[in-house]
Amino acid sequence: MTTLREILFGGTGRAGELADQTEQAARRLVEAGAVPAGNNVARAVVRKAGELLDIEISDVVVGAWRTGSALLDAARQTRAQQGTSREVTVHTYSFGWDQESDVEVNVNRSTIAEMTFLATAQAELTALAVTVHNGCITALHHGNLDLSAHVRVQINAMRTPKGDVASATPLALGGLTLVEGFRTVDLRYEVRLPAAGIPLL
Repeated sequence: MTTLREILFGGTGRAGELADQTEQAARRLVEAGAVPAGNNVARAVVRKAGELLDIEISDVVVGAWRTGSALLDAARQTRAQQGTSREVTVHTYSFGWDQESDVEVNVNRSTIAEMTFLATAQAELTALAVTVHNGCITALHHGNLDLSAHVRVQINAMRTPKGDVASATPLALGGLTLVEGFRTVDLRYEVRLPAAGIPLL
């Protein structure tokens, strides 16, 4: 299953791509003056961002379906009339997702930075065809997802190895774009369908 981390930093089995994306993001931080020169600090920041992005895109998609989509009408109808099913087709469905996290970055057990990460994704789902039964998705026949995502970082405080506040160039309002990416996926291979289906309500 594809994660946001793989979309932004490279997928499993592409170690070279992962390393390249990590180095580019680390270099971007240093060049912006957001962190002191020296790749150890910058790489630690990028690694922390990667940890926060270990989220499967299927969870993002299903969460969007549960908060507002044509599938909800079918879910309510089929749950109200137990034993019934509906075939639902959605030609185009767009949605956004974001997650903000305040974190500390540690190197050698010492806190070197306090920062805010904002991960944002924009998605467009086309040609979705599913079966809804008793309020659950029980079959996913078709569905393509175009997903673009990026992560911005705002440095709140930098610290020296002695714990003193270190100087860093203030970033523009909204922070610095750390990494961005785009991918098209086939949802038939991304969304797990348990035996009882995916509950929408």
